[in-house]
Amino acid sequence: MKNKYLLWSSIGCYILSLALPVKYNLSESFEEFNYSHAVGFLYMLCGYITFFDAKVDFICWLGNITILLSWILFWKNNLGKLLSIIAFSQMFLFGLDWILRINLIDVIDYESTPVGYLFWLASSIFMLLYHFYPIQNNINQNN
Repeated sequence: MKNKYLLWSSIGCYILSLALPVKYNLSESFEEFNYSHAVGFLYMLCGYITFFDAKVDFICWLGNITILLSWILFWKNNLGKLLSIIAFSQMFLFGLDWILRINLIDVIDYESTPVGYLFWLASSIFMLLYHFYPIQNNINQNN
């Protein structure tokens, strides 16, 4: 049996990541922060442009489509498991580059905290838990 709350948590984290800034520099005050240029929704809408500029950025952006497919089309069968693994690996590539600072991805500001990214990644983690951590039924069986 699968926990539907993990699926809803995945969708909720994804929606929250669209509303939050993708990166936020903690040293800058909130009045100086230009919210319209860093919100996750704009990154999602304009991410297809990275196909022409940088291929690794486009792979990370494809995590959006992959996780949406795992929710909508394939959330009940084995293809959903595969799509959730692919979505996690695509999304994790962004974090791996941020942690190791290997300059694979052009849009990363290493001095900023990836606030929206953490919720974006959490959406794929919840989807992995949905597929690979089933809830045990607590039915007392008498022998």
